[in-house]
Amino acid sequence: SAAFIALIAVFWNRYPGTFVATLGILVAGLLCGQLLYRVKMNVFAVTGIGLALVVLSIYLGVLFPVSFKVGAAGEWNIPIWAGVAVLILYVAAVLPTPTFIQPTNYLAFYPAYAAIILLLIGALATPFTQIQVQMPAGPIWFNSDLGPLWPILFVAIACGAISGWHSLVSSSSSAKQLDIETDALPVGGGAMLSEGLLALVSLIAYMVLAPGSFGAGNYPSWVDGATRLTTPFLGGLTQPVLTTFFGLVLVIYALTVQALVTRFFRLVAAETWSEGRFHVFGNKHVSTVVGLGIPWAFAVSGSWWALWLYFGGANQLLAGLAIMLITIHLAKVRAPSRYSLIPGVFMVVTTLSALAWQIWSFTNSAVQYLQGTPFPGPNPDPVGWILRNVRPPINVKAYALVALGINAVFVVVGAVLFLVGLSMAVRLFRSYRVSLTEARTKVLAAADGGERKT
Repeated sequence: SAAFIALIAVFWNRYPGTFVATLGILVAGLLCGQLLYRVKMNVFAVTGIGLALVVLSIYLGVLFPVSFKVGAAGEWNIPIWAGVAVLILYVAAVLPTPTFIQPTNYLAFYPAYAAIILLLIGALATPFTQIQVQMPAGPIWFNSDLGPLWPILFVAIACGAISGWHSLVSSSSSAKQLDIETDALPVGGGAMLSEGLLALVSLIAYMVLAPGSFGAGNYPSWVDGATRLTTPFLGGLTQPVLTTFFGLVLVIYALTVQALVTRFFRLVAAETWSEGRFHVFGNKHVSTVVGLGIPWAFAVSGSWWALWLYFGGANQLLAGLAIMLITIHLAKVRAPSRYSLIPGVFMVVTTLSALAWQIWSFTNSAVQYLQGTPFPGPNPDPVGWILRNVRPPINVKAYALVALGINAVFVVVGAVLFLVGLSMAVRLFRSYRVSLTEARTKVLAAADGGERKT
């Protein structure tokens, strides 16, 4: 949550036209929800109106960019933008789903998929546009800043070919919005295939940029790469529009996902704390404020950056556990289970290894700093060990104790995630073995004249 809130704020600050465009899509979603569910207007007519409003929103964003600087160097811009994002997310979390989130997400689908299609066209057109791959191939197996290719790659790209978060959303939210049960396959499978496609085109957008483009951070890289790929066949005059459009796509990706995350947090809090001494946390407004306030603090402090790999690790650990649940079911019904067992084991082992690596990395940073070990690099000051794990505004020596405390918090968070994941994995593997044994017992009983249970 902290990462998404921080990124929304960064994109609004970096691309001034995206804020008005975002507001336009939110208003369009609210209007389309009313037209669809209250006025009972035809869905195709509502879609046409919504798409027209989306195009108008992007146009207005280009015409009326929102830019300001609070503080000598604009250091308060991100906290303010993050506060605006939190207010929008609060509204999205407490309003009924058909009123706001569902129609807004539906409209956001169109620019998101349009961006994927444009990037694919841009990639396929590179033999004619003469855009070359500029990113070097290495280092491949180990990076001194990020760690080994395995297992870090599989959690650094938090989604793509597989995502555990989607198993939660599909079971508790998507399933309730399907007209018929058979729609689950094209909706669920199509969503993951398209997300994998997004991961691929995102890599393409990065590959056409020079390595020096990443010196000041990765935030603008996707937009810069996407604009570079598409400008040759869309025309140079469209570059301001493309910058706003691709920046908007990043915002709506983060905003729509975080809106769902906040809503799920509120629902879980209501079920968990609705009774007892802490029942106040079951209130939808209180739980939403708590669920957004804590991530906001991480976002504006600059400590959100180190949470990304934990997010990816937890997300993909959920994916591995979900696959293992499927494997257990297949074993119980005596269906072939090795097709899901192998990827399930791979995902669980990979994500637990990634979490273990991150725990070691944060622990090592704190220990090296406390021991006064010179930091490798142009500046050998030992404080670099802990400052490398945070981002502005606290990645300066004056906030060394704060950065050290954040390192310690991340060690604890990682340890909890690892132990919970390991415990669940052990339970699931045991359940799988029990299911196999029970299935074999039933087969033997049937062979001896017993009754086969189905």
